[in-house]
Amino acid sequence: MHRHQGFTLIELLLAITLLGLVMALAYGGLRSITRSTDSADELMQQQTHMRATQQFIHRQLVRALPLSYWVDNDDQRLMFEGERDWIQFVAPMPGYLGAGGPQVQRLELARDAGGAYQLQLSHVPLLAYEDGSMRDAEPFVLLRNIEDGGFEFKGQDDQGELTDWESGWETPTTLPVAINLRLSMADDARVSWPQLYAALRIDSTSGRLQQTDGRDAVLRSLLNQ
Repeated sequence: MHRHQGFTLIELLLAITLLGLVMALAYGGLRSITRSTDSADELMQQQTHMRATQQFIHRQLVRALPLSYWVDNDDQRLMFEGERDWIQFVAPMPGYLGAGGPQVQRLELARDAGGAYQLQLSHVPLLAYEDGSMRDAEPFVLLRNIEDGGFEFKGQDDQGELTDWESGWETPTTLPVAINLRLSMADDARVSWPQLYAALRIDSTSGRLQQTDGRDAVLRSLLNQ
């Protein structure tokens, strides 16, 4: 009679230990792959959101209308106001936002609760606009995690030549020729803001579409900055 020998206790413990190590390594690799995939998806979503935000802002700026939204104490018909951290103008809103007709829009760099800047949009129908009504409008946050930034404006001098970029718009009764929005994102944002130059389509002095050659000259000037 021959007896069959089984595994010893030490062999079983060694096999279980090796199996545990293999499973731990496999689980660690799976978690690493999952984190990499999630990180790539998050980065792609941030980039997509950044592009969509820039396209939306560019679309609104180039469609600014030479319509006054208020008459101040000096009987000036305000058409466009702008400082380094905010601008206010009239333009149509996209139909998918459910806001038809010309809207008085305000783009503003404002501090959030953590002290960082965020780019936000407020809008009020032109026919319903009154002085101070923009303060009652609920702003919609377009972009967060902004470290610094500001608007710049380019106009025309008396000879029709383009001026240098200015951090404030001094003639609210006319539209600027072009607008620049510079933003630097916080380190944890992981994405950078592409340069945004917007040459307005409407000539505020005539209320008509700018001639193609005039717009081309503006665009060439912007690209050479």
